[in-house]
Amino acid sequence: MLRKGLYVTDEKKYKVEVALPTNFDFSQLKLERQGSSVILDSELFENIAADTVINGQTLKGTHTLTEEAVNALLVGIYQLHLNNNGTPDLVMESLLAESETTH
Repeated sequence: MLRKGLYVTDEKKYKVEVALPTNFDFSQLKLERQGSSVILDSELFENIAADTVINGQTLKGTHTLTEEAVNALLVGIYQLHLNNNGTPDLVMESLLAESETTH
């Protein structure tokens, strides 16, 4: 497992500590847009979430994640992926650009 602390800035600041599986590539999440919805591999995302800490709170055992927590985790996963020489993901880049224009 690869572990790293990250700060994610949105309307609030989040300290995200995420653990990714060895040899993880962001494309494994199979992120895609369907209209205004974002679809991804929920099993892999939930497995990563189970080993994640956001602002000192573990997500393990959390059955419902807020939209803010999902967004912070997704951005944290992506930042860690990029920081480890991962390839940019077009869908995620589009979501980030869209987020910047709405804030």
